[in-house]
Amino acid sequence: MSLPFDFSRGEYGKKVAIDLGSTRIRLVVLDDKLVEGTNLSVSALKNRYFEEIACVARKKKSKQFLAVGRDALSMQGRLADQVEVIFPFQASRIIDEAAAKFLLSDIFKRSLKGIFLNPVALLTTVTDISETSKQALARLLYELHFSEVYFASQSLAAAIGAGVPVAMSQGVLFFFFFSSQKGAAVIALGSVLRVKTSPFAGQQLQEYVLQFLETEYELQLSQENIR
Repeated sequence: MSLPFDFSRGEYGKKVAIDLGSTRIRLVVLDDKLVEGTNLSVSALKNRYFEEIACVARKKKSKQFLAVGRDALSMQGRLADQVEVIFPFQASRIIDEAAAKFLLSDIFKRSLKGIFLNPVALLTTVTDISETSKQALARLLYELHFSEVYFASQSLAAAIGAGVPVAMSQGVLFFFFFSSQKGAAVIALGSVLRVKTSPFAGQQLQEYVLQFLETEYELQLSQENIR
């Protein structure tokens, strides 16, 4: 798998690739041996992969954070009068800055295990992200002690992961269906030339299904049961 961007800079052993999804955050820890030659195999990344549900639980009155990820999601609907469950990222935008910082800080602490100092980050975002949202994300990672922050389009990264020949000059039309958006992108020479998106995607569809089950069958399911 070749990378259409330069991720070889930075000091030894300090590179983290982050897929910042609206409902899940995935990251892979890289080092110079893996990055060299940009020939990354699934087996080589298996033990360097970390995934967590992108939410936190917080007390409504005191704003004290209680849990992260799966532990936070398990509280949803059970202590509704006292605790709120927040997904701080939506379509690569920071919805709640304090929750976002707490979530990422906890994830990095568990996944990096104190080995890395001032790592370099490659962050995948929605293709049509605004410059304001991109700057806010970069600022957040710098506050969490990353030394450099690079960005890559989620649609381009997904196409590479699916084995689509994105480097071809004639171009390809790639359809994607993510949690916060769906759409199509025209990709050629390793770049996204044009993209069309819609916010009606996995997360919104899931909410409609839950609402339908509750209205029609009086059946309540928590998000924890369907992830």
